[in-house]
Amino acid sequence: MSVVPESRPLAALVDLERYPLCNDAAFEPITERCRVQLQESSFACLPGFLRSDVAQLMTTEVLKALRAPTAANRPLVPTMNPRWTSMPLITCGGANMKVGNSLSQPMC
Repeated sequence: MSVVPESRPLAALVDLERYPLCNDAAFEPITERCRVQLQESSFACLPGFLRSDVAQLMTTEVLKALRAPTAANRPLVPTMNPRWTSMPLITCGGANMKVGNSLSQPMC
């Protein structure tokens, strides 16, 4: 069950006075700061972008989802079967996915 309502206006989620997303000219200095941050550290920080109540609700929802027992919580790497001579690998073939049978096959 979702804690955050499915549909909210953008202004209810984001501080649009601080981050004027709908005004390209006003948002350009913020964009440039983000570019510089990304270049320097591979990370950009937008303090106060999400309204604090929304950030708290999202945090609660994510933590709740992380604790929920689902298939998504299982390891991504398959367990090695003693009868296998190698670990099966998934490789990309255009829109088709193929399962390989050798550790030497390329991964995508």
